[in-house]
Amino acid sequence: MSINFALALALLNMSSMRAGRVLLVLYALELGAAPSTVGLLAATFSIFPALLSMQAGRLADRLGSRPLLILGALGGGLGILIPFAWPNVVSIFVAAAMNGISMSIYNVSLQNVVGLMSTPENRTRNFSNYSLTNSVGSLVGPLIAGFSVEHIGHQWSCVPLALIALVPLGMLSFWGHALPKGQGRKHDAGGGIRDMFAVKGVGRTLATSSLLQTGQDLFQFYLPVYAHSVGLSASAIGVVLAMNSAAAFVVRSSLPRLIARFNEDRVLAGAFFIDRKSTRLNSSHGYISYAVFCLK
Repeated sequence: MSINFALALALLNMSSMRAGRVLLVLYALELGAAPSTVGLLAATFSIFPALLSMQAGRLADRLGSRPLLILGALGGGLGILIPFAWPNVVSIFVAAAMNGISMSIYNVSLQNVVGLMSTPENRTRNFSNYSLTNSVGSLVGPLIAGFSVEHIGHQWSCVPLALIALVPLGMLSFWGHALPKGQGRKHDAGGGIRDMFAVKGVGRTLATSSLLQTGQDLFQFYLPVYAHSVGLSASAIGVVLAMNSAAAFVVRSSLPRLIARFNEDRVLAGAFFIDRKSTRLNSSHGYISYAVFCLK
């Protein structure tokens, strides 16, 4: 099976997940949610990937990725329909929880597929293309959510987003049998958290990544709050978020050449000094994450 199948699944999933997050934040604001409530909503999106990713990886090794991809797509599609059926803040939180659960299951399983379908010669290229595909999905998703809200309203926007999330079900039904199978092991021989942190450099890499991701997530969730407070339309908010993802696509496209010319430390240092000129919130994360990365 071609790696393009996995990339198509990634594009559909990331588009629906990003669109769903933007829609649910805008929907919550439309229903009168306070900024603090949006903060709790952001935490609801993120808590399940943090808790379930390790278990999802073990299940992917044991069962294969196809059943988990089906489960993730089904959960994401049905979850976004809950606020359509019951338009209230509680249902938005339930949808956010299902979005987080589905994302943790789907993303880990799909990364496993990309790794298993790669060879040592093309693994770096395949994961680079996977990352770029996710950037495209992160660009398309907010645009879909913003323009859908503006033209058909918050409640009805749940329907096209659910359809996008459920398209992979058909793809997996027809062609998913060709995906790599699971190993059927009941217990993993190693591969736990202790083994992971025993590898030199993993701890500081994870700490740096976590801090930078925190700053990015704060931007993704609180920009709609600010933009909504100053009267920007839903489509304009979608465009602003899409531009952020477009910039990420450009950076990821250039990153291999930058790292080949310089090294990882110098590239990260350059990003740090650029980040100092950014907002105070992102700048503080830049200072801390760069300091953590420099720890030897």
